Amino acid sequence: MRADGITAFDLPEDAYERGDADFLARIREHGWTMTNVFTDASGPGFSYTTGFDYSKRGPEVVFFGLPPDAGSDMGWTIWEFLEAQDTLPVGRFIDGILTELPVVFLPVPKKRYAEHLGWSRWFYAGDAFDCLQMVIPDACGKFPWQPGVDATRIPEQTDLTERNWLGHPPEAA
Repeated sequence: MRADGITAFDLPEDAYERGDADFLARIREHGWTMTNVFTDASGPGFSYTTGFDYSKRGPEVVFFGLPPDAGSDMGWTIWEFLEAQDTLPVGRFIDGILTELPVVFLPVPKKRYAEHLGWSRWFYAGDAFDCLQMVIPDACGKFPWQPGVDATRIPEQTDLTERNWLGHPPEAA
């Protein structure tokens, strides 16, 4: 459990609205929860976790390019990977998250939290948590920054990294 900082669990229960209580109940029961944001005029849909930092001392994770109904399954896969590895390697090609393709986790700067991590910011009473973006390759396993990537076959993803994906090429595994 989180040893430092406050969370929404520290609020008096009469401070919660119905949705807040349901959100917190999922974290109490499972250790984390997933929020899905649907595609709209402001950008592509995405999903993100809340509770990984609280329960596992691991970073929260945000990802684009998967259907909302796949978000929860992907969250469980990442949760289990975090349990087995005790960390999410940053900037490395990681197998075992997506069925047949590697993924890469890259740091999300806190200045991007407000626009993409609303429930997590509410839960942690601010930005006192870490978050990684899980980047998904095209159907052939090429990432947005790699030569030969098929831009027509890569999932629609917003680059949340500090210097753009090209500034963070992954290391060889």
